[in-house]
Amino acid sequence: MSTAARSAAFATLALLTACGKPLGTYEVGDVKLVPGSALEKIEPYRKPGPDLLRIEFTSATDLYEASKGGGGLYLWGSFCPYDADRRLRTFGPYYNDRNLYPSAVDDNGKVVEIPDVRPIRDPRTGKYIYTGYLDLASPSDYAWDPPYDLRRQAADICLRIDNPGYFITPSRSRVFKIPAAMIRASLLKRQAAQLQRRP
Repeated sequence: MSTAARSAAFATLALLTACGKPLGTYEVGDVKLVPGSALEKIEPYRKPGPDLLRIEFTSATDLYEASKGGGGLYLWGSFCPYDADRRLRTFGPYYNDRNLYPSAVDDNGKVVEIPDVRPIRDPRTGKYIYTGYLDLASPSDYAWDPPYDLRRQAADICLRIDNPGYFITPSRSRVFKIPAAMIRASLLKRQAAQLQRRP
């Protein structure tokens, strides 16, 4: 092989290694309404709004392995179709409500170290379980674009996991969807629970 051919092959290989790996395909399994305080044990420094949608989703992809340790992962969301320039306020992904980084907050509010944080599998399906959170409405103290309030008008939400890293092409998952019907159902469930608690 000539020097020019070797150089071209090396350049092609370097370019390929600079491309991020696909982060898999995901399916939403459950959506429920939770208070903003639900996020405190996972990430005590986050400042969510008073109401969050907790989204549980599964995949055959082990994000710990796919991202070489779980660092640099982001869960992005927008109204469908997915629009990276008009994101909603999301938090995660988390490994079934556990932080991707080796620390957490115990019941006394102290930060404790976790020796190894990896996603767990659903024993019924063998798929890995992940969670994410979405502010139910735009925070009043910040001008998010677009402003939104899912309490007044539920809509299909499209999500994607990204690991931008230092790649020419970022690592990312396929876009997956929370149907508006699941959001409406979670709102109705909370309304029913509030009515039952009334004297």
